[in-house]
Amino acid sequence: MPARSTPTPPKKAAAAETRTTELVAWAEELHVDVEPGHTAGTVRVRTYITEEQVSAQVPVEYEEAVITRERVDPAAAARMTPPEAASPDEFRVALKAQRAVVRKRLVPVERLTVHVRTVSDTVTVHETCRTEHFDIADFPMKPDLGSQVRRENSPG
Repeated sequence: MPARSTPTPPKKAAAAETRTTELVAWAEELHVDVEPGHTAGTVRVRTYITEEQVSAQVPVEYEEAVITRERVDPAAAARMTPPEAASPDEFRVALKAQRAVVRKRLVPVERLTVHVRTVSDTVTVHETCRTEHFDIADFPMKPDLGSQVRRENSPG
């Protein structure tokens, strides 16, 4: 008779082999930094010119001719030497006068200094971050072991 194999008894649940499968859920985390050197704006300073009429009183001196005519008395006429002949004559007297001289020069009237300072402030950044979640479906708390039995036909 052929030797029969004896079936091995099922292992107890405490000694059952365990299998572990892990899944990791990931999430985007917001990290905000600052970068230096970004140009946020400029300050433009330009000069422009206006014109205005300016008047000034300046004292000046000038010469003017004052003509006095008088008769020569006979005693003074006797002491004068007459010219050789009477002829028309002309003479000129130069009259002098001061005149105003206008000069312009540049003088400083205002100084502008641009100071750049660093100011601290808080900026609120809005961004959407995604998070991965687990959705567990069809998880029986206790399996129905009766419906899990595999039946084999025994050799006859």
